[in-house]
Amino acid sequence: MDAFFAAVEQRDRPELRGRPVIVGGDPDRRGVVAAASYEARRFGVRSAMPAARARRLCPDAAFLAPDLERYRAISAEIHDIFRQVSGSDVGLVASAGVGPNKFVAKVASAQSKPDGLLVVTPEAVESFVGSLPVERLWGVGPATARRLRNMGLRRARDVRRVPPGLLETALGHLGPVLHRLSHGVDPRPVAPTRPPRCRSAETTFGEDLNDLDALVNVTARLARRVAQSLARERRSGRTVTVKVRYADFETITRSRTLAEPTDGHCDVPMIFRI
Repeated sequence: MDAFFAAVEQRDRPELRGRPVIVGGDPDRRGVVAAASYEARRFGVRSAMPAARARRLCPDAAFLAPDLERYRAISAEIHDIFRQVSGSDVGLVASAGVGPNKFVAKVASAQSKPDGLLVVTPEAVESFVGSLPVERLWGVGPATARRLRNMGLRRARDVRRVPPGLLETALGHLGPVLHRLSHGVDPRPVAPTRPPRCRSAETTFGEDLNDLDALVNVTARLARRVAQSLARERRSGRTVTVKVRYADFETITRSRTLAEPTDGHCDVPMIFRI
């Protein structure tokens, strides 16, 4: 779906149609953008951006608090339509990509937004993928993109020219994967449903919180929420991650892998020696 939260608001509130709409937290209280309409994106507004910055970029936007229950209900309607494969609709636009494998179809979907359809035939895969910047290859984040560009590799067609063994030396197990993707080869199966690979909980403070005891208490409360979620699903995990965001919105993460899986309330402060 295209800009889902914002699209729902524009559908249900005609006065917002054609206007930049930003759904998320309060820009006066350290809020974060959850979704931005395409009218807002033209000003550079993106998801996960501090709402205060979004307001500076697009001061005329309508800022709305998210209505998660309504979004869940509409999402359920959409999934029902997918299951029925019927001609019904809910008044929202969607983009679709069609390709011979998961990677190609995903990129085609992204490139056809908003409200578009892009079909990549098997014969067109090499040309279509070759022109992609390396950042569009699955698994390439900012750090890997910098390493690829430092090697003089800017587009997928450049990655093709590097032997897989050399890519593996430079990037580890990801190297051969990227070599395959640069040719549009992706053997991953399409799984319409799968269990989530992680569970998380977070909070944003309206004002800076510098008291160590208070931070430890908040961290413990969030850890309990994650533990309860794992227990409900009868699952366990081994890696505990803490994310911290500073007043200037610099964000860091730290992880620690436990000796044994757990679904209990980890003593996160002790694990990370906060």
